[in-house]
Amino acid sequence: MFDFNEDKLTYDQVMEVASVDGLPPLRVAINANGYRQSQDFWSSKEEMLCANLNNKHGVVVKNIHRQARRGKGVVGVRSIYESIRKILPFIGKHNVIDDLEDNILPALQDSGIVCVIGDKVYAHPAMMNMDDLEVRKWCNPWLDNE
Repeated sequence: MFDFNEDKLTYDQVMEVASVDGLPPLRVAINANGYRQSQDFWSSKEEMLCANLNNKHGVVVKNIHRQARRGKGVVGVRSIYESIRKILPFIGKHNVIDDLEDNILPALQDSGIVCVIGDKVYAHPAMMNMDDLEVRKWCNPWLDNE
């Protein structure tokens, strides 16, 4: 019989590899065990929702949420860029891809909202269970009830 856990790292092994290599445990868990098997390494939903999102971050999070729900939690950086480059606050700006890769995605990763590995962006699993209105209110807290 096939064992799906055969080549998976345990929690302790993930922590050991992360410590030795100086990497975040979440990144090691996703690389070694896959996105679905790394759920225990993400921050809680409450911690994720405490992140202060400015307008740019909010637009990117909403786009990641929309795309990640279709892509089972994973979105390409280029796909995010293509979806945001023609909407405010990015429309007419130069170097949007650089801003996305160098500033916005690292800030979202530091906040525990995403994990970036290469050209792939993994969305927080709790975000996958949120509906569009809930994400919009989180990203735009000044919106009234609609």
